[in-house]
Amino acid sequence: MIRAAQQRGLLGVEQDRIVKNVFSTQTTTVRSVMTHRTVMFSLSQKLRVEEALPRALEEGYSRIPLYRDHPEEISGVVLLKDLVSHYLKGNRNWPLHRIMKEAYFLPESRKVSQAFWDMQAKNQGLAIVLDEYGGVAGLVTREDLLEEFVGEMYDEDEVIHEQLIKPLADGTYTILGMTPLHVLADFFKVGFSVERVHTFGGLLLQISGRVPVVGEEISTPFGRAVVREMERHRVLSALLIPEGRVANLTP
Repeated sequence: MIRAAQQRGLLGVEQDRIVKNVFSTQTTTVRSVMTHRTVMFSLSQKLRVEEALPRALEEGYSRIPLYRDHPEEISGVVLLKDLVSHYLKGNRNWPLHRIMKEAYFLPESRKVSQAFWDMQAKNQGLAIVLDEYGGVAGLVTREDLLEEFVGEMYDEDEVIHEQLIKPLADGTYTILGMTPLHVLADFFKVGFSVERVHTFGGLLLQISGRVPVVGEEISTPFGRAVVREMERHRVLSALLIPEGRVANLTP
């Protein structure tokens, strides 16, 4: 059927690829496209929001499996956007099991096409894949399955970045201290390397050489940063002034 459509010129190159992928997903199993449990990132449901958020941001996943006492005892899923939201709301000491979603499970033998439509119908973004004995085999996301149809997809990273990096009317930015440096580098298109620190707050501490105070100005590869909020020895947020910009520093 595909060959006949090609011969009649009914399919372009891209349409041809997608149609072939659709047919292949009817025979390919979830096991073939899942992330194996040995490399699966998960967190304990007992962790607090403020403990989990830096690790989640560093890994860069938008949905994270949670476990009770052992990584193979999956109890639920937490969304990165919920972690950021509760952190900003001040719920930083909440345990993850308080904000987690119910986990969704799929057998590893389920066909990709069927698994995708199952997850689509139930509005599930991530599924824990089970082996024939009921143990955790790995995980698969709806984007993983959709990529089998149409190729590379994008998830919720842009939404998360909007919460970490907030543009202001005068061309400056409010940056949360927890913002990963690779996120800033991508956002501002700045290439640089730094050792031992992974967040914007950590970078400010390293450059300053001490714990900065509110109102202190620090020069960074992204521009001038003015510390806005501190919590003990941590930078919670700072105003970032890119080169060539003049900011209103009035609190």
